[in-house]
Amino acid sequence: MPTLIAWGTGDIFFRLRYAHWLRDTIPGVTDVVTIDGGRLFFPDERADDLVPHLRAHWAADAAGYPSARPAAN
Repeated sequence: MPTLIAWGTGDIFFRLRYAHWLRDTIPGVTDVVTIDGGRLFFPDERADDLVPHLRAHWAADAAGYPSARPAAN
């Protein structure tokens, strides 16, 4: 399954190297995007920085993977 890893670079506990480890460990990772200065709760605090990456990922996924599309009636 296509997977996007979004990672905040400002968290002192979860360093960027873990994002790269996940990329190399999880089959199907399509990209690692970083949110400069983002910390653990950046998806809630900085949604405007995250949403464009999610939309691009979902659009690419829907275009390339028929199983991700809604079933036709």
